[in-house]
Amino acid sequence: MSRCGHAFWPSMLFAIFASGAPAEEINSFTEWQRVNSTHPFTAGRAMAFGTVTDSFPADNLMPIGLAFDADENGIWLGNEDGGELLLIDVEPPHDLIRSINIQAFHLTTDGNQDGVAVIGDDLYLTDFEGDQYMVDDLIYRLDRVSGALLGWWFVDGLQNTNENAHINMILGISDDGAGNFWVTDNEGNLHNISLLDGGEWVQNSVQAVPGGGTWAGIDYDTCLEEFFIADLGSGVFNHHTAMPALPETSAPAAGPDVNGITSNNAGVIWTVGTGNDMIYVHEGIACQVPIKPASWGEVKALFR
Repeated sequence: MSRCGHAFWPSMLFAIFASGAPAEEINSFTEWQRVNSTHPFTAGRAMAFGTVTDSFPADNLMPIGLAFDADENGIWLGNEDGGELLLIDVEPPHDLIRSINIQAFHLTTDGNQDGVAVIGDDLYLTDFEGDQYMVDDLIYRLDRVSGALLGWWFVDGLQNTNENAHINMILGISDDGAGNFWVTDNEGNLHNISLLDGGEWVQNSVQAVPGGGTWAGIDYDTCLEEFFIADLGSGVFNHHTAMPALPETSAPAAGPDVNGITSNNAGVIWTVGTGNDMIYVHEGIACQVPIKPASWGEVKALFR
């Protein structure tokens, strides 16, 4: 469509839908949508955030965490009742690519996973044990390909190495874009932490999650350099342009008890929940990489 066509379509849209309403000036689609809140029409990619485009079974018990793996074109799926981390093909029929047995590490009695993050060649997993005194909440670091255990951090309980902080009932984990991690818990807190060698860790900050709720899942989009979260307490998932901050955009969760969320850095979001063991595919926010200056149209040669 020509530039003139793009410019004409919004004005035509407002003329059509505003004609039956009392005359008033409408300066944006957001304002039109407020005035016509019961009309189902949406326009533009920003207005489609969260739209469900597909769904498929998670095929494991109590699915919790999700993390997109660009190298494998798959999503890692953690679960709270199986001890096995699954890598599932994002393309139908969503076959299992491989799995990792977390119970084989013998760090806890259950070896389950809640949050999942892919950082380079490594996986970071959280294990919600939920008792500050008898057993311990953990963060694991694994080799993404071989599944080998590379490190672990007890962040709660008797084996916690940090005397000044703890994370009880740990849930989501995500890179923060600066080499540290955002971690959430079932008590409505957001922690920023650094993971050090030898099982040591530092809490850089802790606060109640902005706006309230229980952020069961958190994901860092490496192209947008922005965040997506799954708010279990409020039944929504959000887009955040910064962290910690209130959401820029929210959408209702497609299924019950949505805990996990991840993005493919190209406009697709997946969510998963324990309520019906389904994974949902959503419209996300595409990352537009600008053309390098002086590339398109650059003069390569002259002839006469």
